[in-house]
Amino acid sequence: MGSSLWKLGLAGLLVGGTAGCFAELEHRVGCGDSYTDRLAGEECDPGDPLSLEDACKDSGFARGQARCDPTTCTIEVSAELCAVCGDGVISPGEQCDGASLGNQRCPSGEDLVTCELDTCQLNFDACPACGNGLFEADLGEECDWNYDPGEAVEGDKVDCADLEPIGSIQYKGYSHGSVSISACTDSCQLSRKECSFCGDGVQDDSYFDLGPQGKQVPQGAEVCDGQDAPDETVYKHCKQVCAASSNLTLRCDFECEENCTMMVSPPPEEANCCVVGGENCDPVIPCCFELDNPGEVGCASVAVDTPNGTIFVDRCRSL
Repeated sequence: MGSSLWKLGLAGLLVGGTAGCFAELEHRVGCGDSYTDRLAGEECDPGDPLSLEDACKDSGFARGQARCDPTTCTIEVSAELCAVCGDGVISPGEQCDGASLGNQRCPSGEDLVTCELDTCQLNFDACPACGNGLFEADLGEECDWNYDPGEAVEGDKVDCADLEPIGSIQYKGYSHGSVSISACTDSCQLSRKECSFCGDGVQDDSYFDLGPQGKQVPQGAEVCDGQDAPDETVYKHCKQVCAASSNLTLRCDFECEENCTMMVSPPPEEANCCVVGGENCDPVIPCCFELDNPGEVGCASVAVDTPNGTIFVDRCRSL
């Protein structure tokens, strides 16, 4: 109605020429008259396409057709009206569009993100679970290198006994060590660098196991484990402890300490130093056979053939 009054006033002006004075006409919203009366507060008119021409672009969309409310003459802009999925431009309401991904990558860094053609939403299904910032034990993860546990659990340890060996020794479990939860490798497995088999009573040679960089790294051989140690290592150690002459092969009591990297013994008077079987008897240090078999004679006379004939020498018994 307001627009009609404005038009009648205009017609009177044309007919009456310059005669008389004109009062200011009332501006009222008149949706549907194909005229956008800005002074009346109209943003558009359903019959005025030009009033909506740039509405979508002005709101950040690439293209599309906005809508004019037929009652209030206000512009309606939304992703449903303006965003065109498939036009290759990421518009408001869209996460991506075609090959345009907004530089999105997998949380782990791989370029495996795709765009859903019908919804223009990002699809992360092809991204690996490892490195996505989530700890997913049901997928076989022991940790996630992209996961930030926060200060509450900083410094937490995992007992090596709770981890499965994944190096060159897999036939027995770890018996020593602990691993920080921050020691997560690229494969979302915890490094076994601080784990060992020390304490299981079996002296192990060097082997390979999972290291901090996710690669197999060498782990040093054990010097001993419990009472298990190479004979030559024992003899060398005991010769120093027992302070005997260099021509004797000796055995003594020892303990294995410091992650199976060192043998330690009590003082010589408590170390049960003895001469191993087959060696010449010593007037001070008893034969090991005697210590192993209390009440038995450890030293026996043995016939030895020489170029000058048979001689008899005192040797420590082996059996």
